[in-house]
Amino acid sequence: MGEVDQPPEVIRAFTLQYPYLAKLYRINGRVVLSFVVDVDGTVKGLEVVSADSPEALELFQAAALKAVARYKFKPA
Repeated sequence: MGEVDQPPEVIRAFTLQYPYLAKLYRINGRVVLSFVVDVDGTVKGLEVVSADSPEALELFQAAALKAVARYKFKPA
């Protein structure tokens, strides 16, 4: 994969729907994702790289993947 002069620009982003149990028990956390922006601006190869804790992974993984999979970019 080649390098680009500037990163892709987000055209459409979606807010993560906070998981019910996380909201109920006031749990927060972070899930780090990795993906590639395809030539048409869609997200490809989306995967979880890491999470703050096993609980964060369990509670936030599905919501984070769902939100970012819908993102649209202006390719670099």
